[in-house]
Amino acid sequence: MKKLIIYGALVPDTVKLIDTINDSSPTWELIGYIDDNKERHCKTFMDYPILGGTEIIPELIKDNDIYFFATYYGKLSGFKNRVNILESYGCKFANLIHPSINIKYVKIGKGCFLAEGCNLGANIEIGNYVNARIRAVICHNTTIEDFSFIGPNSTVGSGVVLKEGCFIGTGATILRTKTLGKASTIGAGAMVVKNVPDGITVVGVPAKKIRKSLFKRAIHWIKRQYTFLFSKNLKEITFKLSQKTQLK
Repeated sequence: MKKLIIYGALVPDTVKLIDTINDSSPTWELIGYIDDNKERHCKTFMDYPILGGTEIIPELIKDNDIYFFATYYGKLSGFKNRVNILESYGCKFANLIHPSINIKYVKIGKGCFLAEGCNLGANIEIGNYVNARIRAVICHNTTIEDFSFIGPNSTVGSGVVLKEGCFIGTGATILRTKTLGKASTIGAGAMVVKNVPDGITVVGVPAKKIRKSLFKRAIHWIKRQYTFLFSKNLKEITFKLSQKTQLK
């Protein structure tokens, strides 16, 4: 069995998936966790020890048979940071794939998490550090780039392209041949019927971009109507105010 260290002691489903994999075919010996929160060090999570922080990685990688897995929790930037730290040490990454998933005709990168009940079509390309949670459906000819997250019970139609860092919420549906932009977010239960630009959050059926709050819209309107009030140049403000006074 290969030894495994999990970076991030926060996702219990990771341990459950490892146990299921081992029940089918003994593969991983879970040694424990590393975690950025010092208050968790020397404690346990899911009955496995939290060994310390990233400072112990150089000692761990002396064992050539040790692999690492970075858990996805919190913000995308935090997940990327955990992966980048492991990569900087030249760590080997594990794929955790439920044994019931048929991955024939599917290309999968490294550091991926494919949970129980995921259904994958043919000719799918999955990048590195991709997470697909329980009962996610991914149809044929789909491309999923690095760091993407597909939530539970969501459906990704055929020919869809998920750009790097895309996040799909629970129960969302992406209709066929659509492209979700880099770091875009699809709200829970949304139905995407057209392409989503980079960095945009959409919600609802059909999915639409989230509008700014009334307060933010009011501030934006004031800034457009009274641009001079927001100038960084004090002399410019004084001059424009004096002009308005003279006109009156």
